[in-house]
Amino acid sequence: MVLLEADPLADIHNTRRIVKTISSGAVYDPAPLWESVGFKP
Repeated sequence: MVLLEADPLADIHNTRRIVKTISSGAVYDPAPLWESVGFKP
């Protein structure tokens, strides 16, 4: 699950405004995930 800061239906670019990612019950902050794939948030 991805929690977004804004409505992606209002603007598709809002899909990049990630607040938290939840996978298998673990909650992740977006910055370390982006950095792990070589992207600077």
